[in-house]
Amino acid sequence: MGAFLAVGALLIAVGFLPAPLFPKGWATGSLWVDILAGTIVFSPLVPILAVLIRCAMGATFNRVSLSVLAAVASVIFAVLSVLNAALSGAGAGLALVHGISLTVVDAGSILLLSAGSAPRKIGLFALIIPVVVAIWSLGSAVAVAFQADKIANGRAFCLAPHRAHSDVVSFAQLRGLSFYSTSTGYKSTSRWYFHGILLVENANDLEAYNWSPRRLAFQRIARPERLIVSPLNVCTPKSDFLGKLLIW
Repeated sequence: MGAFLAVGALLIAVGFLPAPLFPKGWATGSLWVDILAGTIVFSPLVPILAVLIRCAMGATFNRVSLSVLAAVASVIFAVLSVLNAALSGAGAGLALVHGISLTVVDAGSILLLSAGSAPRKIGLFALIIPVVVAIWSLGSAVAVAFQADKIANGRAFCLAPHRAHSDVVSFAQLRGLSFYSTSTGYKSTSRWYFHGILLVENANDLEAYNWSPRRLAFQRIARPERLIVSPLNVCTPKSDFLGKLLIW
């Protein structure tokens, strides 16, 4: 169990932590809102903290108190997850999975510290869900990089979140929980908001592809120049694009 917890906690951290941790302009100026945002950002590290506490102190905390705390945390984060998903437009489904998984991460980690065996088992089995999501998230990064390189076939290319107007700078940004859109207004007449965008140089123009998290594949965008929100200016194709990426 100890080995599973350690590996699972590490996978959750690597699969869920945002990249970058604090994007430019993230602060709202409201202390409590920013504290809440920081809490959510670092919540994937809670399982590692729980493992360290168990190693140092053992699971001796009152099971009733921890069960109540886990229930309260679940309700609060579940409500926030639903609200966030409702405002996430094209990425509503993934945003909901993302938020609910983090809710399970926190609640399950709290239960791991219980003195009662039943709450600990519930917490352990609950963490299987975010571990699976984390593995999918990391696997998606591999799929994005592999397929982009295959489609480019030696040509210059670039990757970027749609509407971000900034190249991806790290492999962490290619993970399934990072490379999706939360822009609202998924479609209004001919206005589309895509997920991750791949641009490939092709003679005198650019080929544009949208990343489909559901299919784990890039799909060619027909006539991208006719879209109101163009995907053709989100990044600048470069040779050896993947070779220049950071890890995080």
